Amino acid sequence: MLVSNKKSALYLKSYFKQIGLTQIVICPGSRNLPLIVNFSNDPDFKVYSIIDERVAGFFALGLAKASRKPTAVITTSGSAALNLAPAMVEAYYQRLPLLAITADRPEERIEKGENQTIVQKGLFTNYVSYEMELEEKISFNLFEKNIQSLHQFLFQSPNSGNVHINLPFSEPLDSVEYLLGKFKFNLNQKKAPLKSVLNSIIPFQKGQNVIIYLSSFHEDLQLNQLLEDGVLNKNWVVISELHSGWKHKNLISQIDLILSGDRIVHKPDILITIGETMLSKKFRNYIRSLEGLKHIDVSYSTRNWDSLSSDYKNVIYNHNIAQILDFENTHSFQSSWLEAEIKANDYLKNRCQPLIYQEFSLVHNIINSIDNQSFIFWGNSSLIRYANWSNWKERAQLSHLSNRGVSGIEGVLATAVGYQSFIGADDFYCFLGDVSLLYEINSLSVLQYVDNFKILVLNNHGGRIFDQIHNGEILGETNALLTPHAASFEVLAKLYDIDYMKVNDLNSFLAQFPYLKSQKGKILFEINITDADWVSWKDYFNEFGSND
Repeated sequence: MLVSNKKSALYLKSYFKQIGLTQIVICPGSRNLPLIVNFSNDPDFKVYSIIDERVAGFFALGLAKASRKPTAVITTSGSAALNLAPAMVEAYYQRLPLLAITADRPEERIEKGENQTIVQKGLFTNYVSYEMELEEKISFNLFEKNIQSLHQFLFQSPNSGNVHINLPFSEPLDSVEYLLGKFKFNLNQKKAPLKSVLNSIIPFQKGQNVIIYLSSFHEDLQLNQLLEDGVLNKNWVVISELHSGWKHKNLISQIDLILSGDRIVHKPDILITIGETMLSKKFRNYIRSLEGLKHIDVSYSTRNWDSLSSDYKNVIYNHNIAQILDFENTHSFQSSWLEAEIKANDYLKNRCQPLIYQEFSLVHNIINSIDNQSFIFWGNSSLIRYANWSNWKERAQLSHLSNRGVSGIEGVLATAVGYQSFIGADDFYCFLGDVSLLYEINSLSVLQYVDNFKILVLNNHGGRIFDQIHNGEILGETNALLTPHAASFEVLAKLYDIDYMKVNDLNSFLAQFPYLKSQKGKILFEINITDADWVSWKDYFNEFGSND
């Protein structure tokens, strides 16, 4: 097999092969040629070639998100490497094993006027869980020694996450040799002992009431069973977001509605959070308003989320989770929250008609109409909030996905395509706003790696969420919070050879949706909402808050 003669590139490929890392996203370049040669010539690797480094980073993030296995993205040096930053930040906060492999100039050439040269050591220092640099002439023994710490981090550490490996290469970059035989490293396969939780068991007191809040987290059968037993037999109150992966008839889903206005619910003494960033701002503000509340944060790695309460404790999740969650609420506490949930759901069903609150109603009706076993990757900003306000818990067979590490709008489409390229689902949707799609047009190029993919784009002509949150009148006629545009999504679809559909109101969408569901292939479906149709979703909450 033809390989580069750069030892660091050769050994790294051998290590990846040994640990079963097979998904490689390559960004074309010159300085990373030794890596391109090694992975492209080896049939054991699935190689994707993506010219835009920012798109490539998020595409690889989607692969890692779907597989839960280390996934590599390879760039050349300079600003190319820097363009991985948004995906690396997202991976850092989602604790995903995204490996950024960046080619570099030799150290003596750094900051000496060479093209595409920046200081790449520590490039992602604040947003990477592990980083290392490997010299190109490294010996086998030294590589084996250095890779032990990386291997332990990836497979034995409770704090595993994203990685940056920097590889300086000198010229010539195209020197190759024929590899005879295979390299195999002596890796420490012993799993590190799980951290004991005996000192982390929470001393729950009789009469104290607890709320568990679930956001996005890695699916865990033991935890799912524990939650089910708790809500059925121990009066637990579990608030869940749609992307948590846990659904149950007795979970609390309508938290934003429940907390509207001055509605009365039984206040908790203790809050337990499980998962990543909390979606509901209303619940976050509600918790901050409670004096004396204890906050127990259960996470897969050490963190400090003490912004909700001064009485904060972080507990590392492990197989003894049942010992951590050992409590029972009063019956009245659970019943008061379940009663509030029933009232909120009744209001939702009565108010979410096609001509009322069109954007929210659109999302609500999509969730009610979409086929079972479908996947929906939600855009950040308005859409995922609309989805979380819907009756999603009644559609237990749908899978809801999102990027809620940093919660930015960039990279959502590329991540979704990467996810779908790994799982190959028959019915996969990505629902975005118009500004979000325009922000990552280049992500449409990676649709070449999937067969079935439906993009729903809500076109409200400039992104209206800020008009909902802030008072646009104070900004005058030139409202810089909006991003007005005259983009043609039909032209965009033709440019990338994607089928195109368009409707101009919610009723037309509902009429066309059955046809969309029946189609295969890659489709861009534009839902055009005009200014005349705009109704504030704040009214939706205010009306419920004023009615008991």
